[in-house]
Amino acid sequence: MPEWSKTDEATAVALNIYGVTFEDKSVSTVNDQTITCAMTGLSLTATVEWKNPDGSTITSGSDDYTITDEAASGGAQNSILTIGTSRLSALSTTSTFTCVVTSGEYTDSDASTNTMTLTK
Repeated sequence: MPEWSKTDEATAVALNIYGVTFEDKSVSTVNDQTITCAMTGLSLTATVEWKNPDGSTITSGSDDYTITDEAASGGAQNSILTIGTSRLSALSTTSTFTCVVTSGEYTDSDASTNTMTLTK
């Protein structure tokens, strides 16, 4: 007699998939610059955390940063980081920013960590 047996039971599996687009960008330091963490495939608004090149969390309204989070609409959502000219001037020539996205629907899922390089 076999130690295992096969059953014909179906198992439903939630894939918990959404897409994030976060692209490298070359900028000047003359004007404020924006970088966008664009999400698709959402049914609920996701939570976005922005990280500095040193890995610390960015807070809107401090260090010449402004964060604008849009609510999910039609399955899409944007989080926009505006970097002021004084902060841009203080950054090194190449700086890596990170947006960490946590699903609003699948709260037990791991966050999606996405990096981009800003070159001035």
